[in-house]
Amino acid sequence: MKKNVIFSILGIVLLATLTGIGGYFIGNTTAVNTIDSKTYTVASIDEEIDVKRDNINSLDVKIKDNEDELNKISKEHEEVKKLIEEKTSLENEIKSLSTNKESLNKDTETLNTNISDSEKKLKKLEEGIVLKEAEPRTLISGEFVTGKDIDAGRYKVYPTDKFEGELIINDYATAVFFSKDESYGAEEYVLNIKDGDKISASVPLTFAPVE
Repeated sequence: MKKNVIFSILGIVLLATLTGIGGYFIGNTTAVNTIDSKTYTVASIDEEIDVKRDNINSLDVKIKDNEDELNKISKEHEEVKKLIEEKTSLENEIKSLSTNKESLNKDTETLNTNISDSEKKLKKLEEGIVLKEAEPRTLISGEFVTGKDIDAGRYKVYPTDKFEGELIINDYATAVFFSKDESYGAEEYVLNIKDGDKISASVPLTFAPVE
């Protein structure tokens, strides 16, 4: 009899315990909490967590896309930088070549001048004179005064029409007879005349300036 009573009491206690535990779990799944004036349940929190995870996944995709775009821009930047460096290098090469060209032009001008001077000296040695670039002056037969009718200077004188004739400077201070026949006279004659010198020509004479 006592055993039956004990078992009955134990059964009641066990049932009460199981009922309390079950109620605890059921209560937690359906429990309602309020946070910052908002009401949350376990289910709503799970849903919000899922939404946040979706947002995170979406942001990850955007971050990946932006990283790809940034890498592309970075690559393009490097290509542009390389092109700029090549352009600068070419500009420097052109500048250097231009400087060399100017130097060569100056050297060429100097060389041409030296050649011209050397040719003049050679010609002067060969012929004794070098004709100037000035136009020759022709005096007809007659009396003339240096500085008035013709400039003072050094001239090669010869008959204009290859006639035989005579040139007299300052009353025979200098006298030259021109002739095709060298045994009678000279075909041409080089002289210096000064301002005030008197010139007498029996035939038209050409005065070609020389150095």
